[in-house]
Amino acid sequence: MERLTFRNSRDLTLVGDLYPAAGDAAVIMAHGFMNDRHSDGRFPKIARALNRAGYSALAFDFSGCGESDDDSLTAAKQVDDLQCAIALMRTRGFVRLALWGNSLGGRICLQADTAGIATLVLTGGGTGPVPYRWEDYFPAAPMTELAQTGRMTIVHEGRSRGRIVIDRQMLADFAALDQPTLLGRLRCPVLVIHGDGDEEERQLLALARQGMAHLPAGSRLEVIPGAAHGFRGHLDRVIELGVTWLARQMPAVRGLPRLASQAGPRPKKRAVLLARPKFWEETPMRRSCEKRRCQGDRTALSRNATYDPLVFRNQWSNCENNMLISQ
Repeated sequence: MERLTFRNSRDLTLVGDLYPAAGDAAVIMAHGFMNDRHSDGRFPKIARALNRAGYSALAFDFSGCGESDDDSLTAAKQVDDLQCAIALMRTRGFVRLALWGNSLGGRICLQADTAGIATLVLTGGGTGPVPYRWEDYFPAAPMTELAQTGRMTIVHEGRSRGRIVIDRQMLADFAALDQPTLLGRLRCPVLVIHGDGDEEERQLLALARQGMAHLPAGSRLEVIPGAAHGFRGHLDRVIELGVTWLARQMPAVRGLPRLASQAGPRPKKRAVLLARPKFWEETPMRRSCEKRRCQGDRTALSRNATYDPLVFRNQWSNCENNMLISQ
């Protein structure tokens, strides 16, 4: 893991953790409201799972959060921070990118410019307007400060940032979304993951079901029974759903065969399913996978790529342990 810093368009320093893997595919993770790049331990675990699947991952602190420079929180500022993180990853040679947003971070991903983004994974994210009763979430003193100054200061004991400053606009933004406009502008498929284990998730799930008609073709809603907002105790299932989705929408290694559900119409000629070849298990530390032909110009595996056997085994299993070859 590499700790890095970069600047946003407001010349503030943002702090991030880059979890590198081989290849040009990366996932940028956006944390939730008043949280940080560790997301209560969720993002490091997700990033390590992404690495095992062959993806690099970047988790970063929005301005005013974690170790990034001081700032008051608004949705517009966080969208700008995310755009700068996308630009950073492109300058580092990652040409295939996906976004993974948790809670408010999911809504920020939806608002970002997704041109050139392969797909989005949203966990507990708001896909429409949510009219929170903020007096049920914050003590009386910050609410009074908000009424008098247009901002509130929240003390966060035991976190990397002891105080969070929230702008009035941030709170208003939660209820100000136009769902058809927000979702209708997207051009890449979206995986939306929700639970039904508490009132907040049930409300967000209802919004997501309402919004699915506005998302691009191929988008999917997954519900984890019993999961509350935050998905504590259900993170392994979240990771399984997210990594499987990424393997279908943005394979970690170019040229790997797509899953059967993504393979399109069957060829007219007879098709044979071959089990995973044993020789991949027995390779030395690295093996160069060359373009192979099966009766003409059918290709199995990618061309001119170098693989770590452990990573390749994981990616092969993401292809359901089978490869479809026409013959």
